[in-house]
Amino acid sequence: MKRKIITSAILVLSVNMVSFSQEIGLFTGVQQISGELSEYDMVVNPMAAVSGIWEIDGVPHFRYGGEFRMASMSNAPDADGSWLSGYQSEGMDYSLMAIMRYYINTPINMKARRGSFLAFVQGGVGFHIMKYQTTVPNVRSFQNNVDEPLKLSDPMVSNGGALELGIGFQYYLSTKWSLSAYGGGQYTGNDYMDGVSGITDVKDYPFYAVIGASYRIY
Repeated sequence: MKRKIITSAILVLSVNMVSFSQEIGLFTGVQQISGELSEYDMVVNPMAAVSGIWEIDGVPHFRYGGEFRMASMSNAPDADGSWLSGYQSEGMDYSLMAIMRYYINTPINMKARRGSFLAFVQGGVGFHIMKYQTTVPNVRSFQNNVDEPLKLSDPMVSNGGALELGIGFQYYLSTKWSLSAYGGGQYTGNDYMDGVSGITDVKDYPFYAVIGASYRIY
């Protein structure tokens, strides 16, 4: 029931975010998880995002909004010769982030927006839902049964909160259209984002970078 409520909340919030946003953006990029697997191979997965951003009247340096992201959890690290040899996982990581941006520089007005190059720092809070299959759900249990053949588990679901910090740049091609590139890192308090857990008590840290275009509706 809890998972259905969280999934429904993601869908409702995402639709409302896009429907009422002042500026809509579509982005593509990559996500890398720093965790157990990164000791053997820095697996980088594709991701996509849609964002809705609002300006604050009378406060030109700040904007707020939300972003819905989808990232692959398909991992097959180069771990030959290690106890993790043959490991793989498949699935998707869905996340919804509420974000606040501070723009270091801003256009004087709407007409001056065209040709402006802006830099910003970004903070966010949100949550992840991961749905995946893996050959090694838990490292400790796997180490106790090393003779068992590796096979994908039944689908599993995990969720966790997220705190984010990042930086980015935005260039306005016109008063309506702009290009953006930004990235950052998160603390999630979750140890399942790379599909494997149990080596240490250290949690997984997602790092991401995206590039895309935005359209200002009004």
